[in-house]
Parts: sequence; C-alpha cells; structure tokens
Amino acid sequence: MIDCKNDNCYFALYQKTDEILDVLIEPQAESIKTALSIIDTYIEDSNETGNIYFVGDATTNFKEEIKNKVPYSYFTNEKLNLLNSYFLGLCGLEFYNSNIEPETSDRQINDILPLYLKKPQAQRQLEEKEDIIRF
Repeated sequence: MIDCKNDNCYFALYQKTDEILDVLIEPQAESIKTALSIIDTYIEDSNETGNIYFVGDATTNFKEEIKNKVPYSYFTNEKLNLLNSYFLGLCGLEFYNSNIEPETSDRQINDILPLYLKKPQAQRQLEEKEDIIRF
C-alpha cells in the first residue's frame, strides 16, 4: 500500500506461493476506506482466514483503520517498511545501472509502461468545470 495523499492509496493483494506472487486484487488507486472495503469483501467472499501482511508507507499512516477493518492483519517493522515511490524508483535505477540487456531480462523492459490509475486532480477538476460550462 503506497500513500498517495488526501486519504488515498495505491494497493493490491497478492498471495505468495513458493517464490511466486499470485495477484488476488489487481493494483488500483482508491480512497483508504474503499481499499479496505475491497479487501474486506475479498476476504468474506473467499472465506480467507490466513494472515494478511500489509507493507508500504500507507500502512503506517492508516494502521488503526486497517486493524479495525481487516481481520488477521499484520504489519512490517516501520524501519523495514520501504515500499514507497522513492524506493520503487531506486529499484528501477538499480536495474538500469545493472547493464542487463532488456531482451535478456526476465521481463521485457521495453514493454513496461507506467500504470496511471487515476487522472491527476487538476485534470479531473478541469473536466468537471468543462461539464458545467456545457450545460
């Protein structure tokens, strides 16, 4: 869970099987309240009773809300909770500096594109204003 300010977060839910992460809930941007409702609904629908580990800077900011909404929630040590946009960028830089050819890497680096989950707030406000003007 990555904090994107104004009570919003990027989140996804994965299940670790051996060394593979299976996607249970696709990455998306939502308010923290909506994100926790989506996770809670998934738990109820799947009858999931296992532990759910929360990582990322948003988990520190919303720890109480998470504990109140999601049963079996566990949290990483805050000092080890490095999942945020800064460290994600550092991972990309490390890969770039590794001199691994994109064609030989596990993933085709040329096919990786940013995943814009929400329009920027300024763009949403402009579109709202344009909708008002059309009426």
